[in-house]
Amino acid sequence: MTADPAIAAAQRAWAAAEQPFIPTMSLEQAAIAAAREALAPIKARLDQLAEETLPLVESGNWVDYHEAFSRAINDLSPLVYTTEELEKDWTV
Repeated sequence: MTADPAIAAAQRAWAAAEQPFIPTMSLEQAAIAAAREALAPIKARLDQLAEETLPLVESGNWVDYHEAFSRAINDLSPLVYTTEELEKDWTV
């Protein structure tokens, strides 16, 4: 698997095509499929975050609320940034 989430999503979209070795999709359809593939795990994690945090908001449990968001950011970062970006020393 590649360290670039965009490339990985495009590869998953290509592999999921009905006939991946025959160009049955237009360029636009392929781009849309790749974008949907890239966004699917982000959407799923945001849905999970909403389910986790709603009871916390209703109860006013802000400490756990902030911890849930911190976990979500850690889960989502590899889906958005390349390995090189994640490992970069931003303090320099």
